Amino acid sequence: MTYRVIFDYGNIEVSVWVQTAETDVQQIAQVAIDELISRDFGLGPEIPTVVDVAPCPEWDEDETVGEPCSNCTLV
Repeated sequence: MTYRVIFDYGNIEVSVWVQTAETDVQQIAQVAIDELISRDFGLGPEIPTVVDVAPCPEWDEDETVGEPCSNCTLV
């Protein structure tokens, strides 16, 4: 399942989408943190506050773009 995790770093919020089989909110948030660290996204020493964890099932279906909307173009 794909989840959107929002972290609060005080003056900024960070939104991350992560795929995991976990179902517990804290475990999902930890997976997101671990992925950010493993990809060297430069997280500071502070542990962020988890604001929200929400399932995003539409991201699990078909992630391809069929036709662009009037504001988008495909290159």
